[in-house]
Amino acid sequence: MKITKVLNNSLVIAQDDNNEECIVFGKGVGFAKKAGDIFEEKQAEKVFVSRDKKLSNDLVRLMNEVSPQYLEVTERIVRIATERLKVKLNNYIHITLTDHIHFAVIRNEKKENTKNWVIWEVKRFYPKEYKIGLMALDIIKEELGVELPEDEAGNIAFHLVNAQKDGSSKDTIQEITNIIKRVVNIVRYYFQHDLDEDSISYSRFITHLQYFAQRIIENKMLVPEDDILFNQITTKYSEEFECTKHISTYIKNTYHIDITTDEQIYLALHIRRVVNRSE
Repeated sequence: MKITKVLNNSLVIAQDDNNEECIVFGKGVGFAKKAGDIFEEKQAEKVFVSRDKKLSNDLVRLMNEVSPQYLEVTERIVRIATERLKVKLNNYIHITLTDHIHFAVIRNEKKENTKNWVIWEVKRFYPKEYKIGLMALDIIKEELGVELPEDEAGNIAFHLVNAQKDGSSKDTIQEITNIIKRVVNIVRYYFQHDLDEDSISYSRFITHLQYFAQRIIENKMLVPEDDILFNQITTKYSEEFECTKHISTYIKNTYHIDITTDEQIYLALHIRRVVNRSE
């Protein structure tokens, strides 16, 4: 790759072998370099192809405002998240998370830390992301010498959740979280049953509810396909099905959407498992 412009020691604009302009990130990739210098792509930690002009422009603008250290911290966090969550994160996480960490550090220095009022929900509904958020706090302390409060682990986790949702807005993720919380509460109160939040069944239930909530917001309910199975479920798991009726009423009243029979089938099956009812 050929460097066309050095932005800082960790960021350069370059031209790849296909003559496409790229923004290249890598610790020390721009150190003692100048336009026209050649370097191997394997030296790069992240390559942003400039065909996404908005992403490229936003990244350049951000790097004019913050130290490259913040992007280096973000890259470490993103690598860990990608490996642990086994998902592809939206490229904007490199910008949004870097920007968030930068302002979190500034707020911390001014002793203006803000309370994360949904941190307990993040812990419950996105435990993997929250765990990475805690790891991120250790990385920030190690790399930047700043000890941020635990609430920031929840904020970082929220960024990771958002980056998995194909660019969904923060408001959308909050709405998904609200739906999950309300459905879990409906199940708990209906059966007067504490749910084992460390169980595999609970984890699978929450994962199902994340996609269920996304379908509600996008108004893309599962298409009814199996009337026989629906009739079997309503008979065999009558209590669980009655619980799904309460969920259906909540969705109807709040979002004006009728959830389909297939949605009710899957809800009833997950409810059966999560409340540990014997066959």
